[in-house]
Amino acid sequence: MRHDLAALPVLDLAAAIASGDLRAVEALEAFEARARSANEATRSVVHWQGQAAREAAAAMDAAPTSAALPLRGVPFTVKEALPLTGAPHTSGSVYRRHVVAGADMSAVANLRRAGAVPFASTNMSEMGAQWESVNTVYGRSHNPHDLSRTPGGSSGGCGALVAVGGTGFSVGADTGGSIRIPAAFCGVFGHKGTRLAVDIDGHVPPLHGNLAGYCSIGPLTRRAADLWPLFQIMAGVLPHELAPRDAAAAVEGCRVLLVEGLARPASRASRECVAAVARAGDALSAAGGETRWVPPRRLGNAFMMWTSLAKADGSADFANEVTDGDPARLSLRRQLLASARGRGDHTSWSMVTLLSERYLEPLLRPAYPRYVRAVDAVRGWLLEALGERGVLVMPVHPRVAFRHGGTHRRPLDFAYAGLFNALGFPATAVPAGRDRAGLPLSVQVVGAPGADALTTAVAEVLEPALGGWVRPRRFTH
Repeated sequence: MRHDLAALPVLDLAAAIASGDLRAVEALEAFEARARSANEATRSVVHWQGQAAREAAAAMDAAPTSAALPLRGVPFTVKEALPLTGAPHTSGSVYRRHVVAGADMSAVANLRRAGAVPFASTNMSEMGAQWESVNTVYGRSHNPHDLSRTPGGSSGGCGALVAVGGTGFSVGADTGGSIRIPAAFCGVFGHKGTRLAVDIDGHVPPLHGNLAGYCSIGPLTRRAADLWPLFQIMAGVLPHELAPRDAAAAVEGCRVLLVEGLARPASRASRECVAAVARAGDALSAAGGETRWVPPRRLGNAFMMWTSLAKADGSADFANEVTDGDPARLSLRRQLLASARGRGDHTSWSMVTLLSERYLEPLLRPAYPRYVRAVDAVRGWLLEALGERGVLVMPVHPRVAFRHGGTHRRPLDFAYAGLFNALGFPATAVPAGRDRAGLPLSVQVVGAPGADALTTAVAEVLEPALGGWVRPRRFTH
């Protein structure tokens, strides 16, 4: 692959194609070759668009130079849970193994109209329910920094592929950290937008009620500067209406709240994760931000808040989701026996979730109203604390990428990211260097609803200070 392409911001890559310095077909071939090479180890790609992608790239080469195509010829990939014309749309469920998308979701269609070229679909967890990326249709994806570890989930294939430089950018979905956790574990940027800023049409499983408000479609990138234009385009902003901004000016005078992590029952953040938050605070202070630490208790019991609001109106029903809307065909007893023999239709995490929903949820249900009120209380406090122009900075997850199967040992830790899905606030994952073992560290920058431009601007300011994209050492050539 031309070594400089992966380091280019996507708008610069598109400009190179528009100027004729690079052909869109060449860019596609270079990124696809890189993706195929890395995929032998990471197993992040589950479908290739093939000739359809090549024809789309050729069309960009033939398009008039006057055309408003800010993403002209930029190759990108899409999480398999999101519909991409002609691609499998199983969401990692055996019940959907023969489903093929007949049309693009709105966000993908908007990217196409801006000139971007989708060329592959990426792996995920079964029905997006785990922050690892494993299912019984495609198998397990691996972290490019350490193949014995998870790339995160549920958009783990996106994170792994972006990290190795195998795509211009990737489109993920985040209902409980599913963009930000893979971004954090793989050492790239990821943005979860304000509640319903981007249409979630076609997402599988279908989401309704409170849970629909949790879900955000957003980009994973190697450069912070890519997040804001990509997010605007995905949200339907027309190319000539893209809003530029001065990232440094946005941070000057910004209120910055620093939080070490969450209070129990979530795990306490590691020292290195807390140190990353401190470094981010120092960088923002140097850039003119007004920083102060706030105690984790102010964020409450994030796990119960995420769970209670999702369950309170019945919109979160995993038995319905995991069976693609037909829970009558699920026999827990039969699936448990089959799983014990390694022949089950569902992952071990899905089985744990199904059992919890049936036997643990009735015990928790009486507490749901109290924690729904807590969501409102935390939202009110945070809105006041952030003021007109403020952000909160904390870990995306209390640990770096863990070994495969680690969700079973720390099942509540997704709440570090999931809390902000329940609140509906935008949040941006920002790489923050490596830990002592060489694994990526990360922080998330959270803003008030509608502050997507601010959180992504803060990410741009933090990029040079914290090191930016963490390149996997085994995929540097």
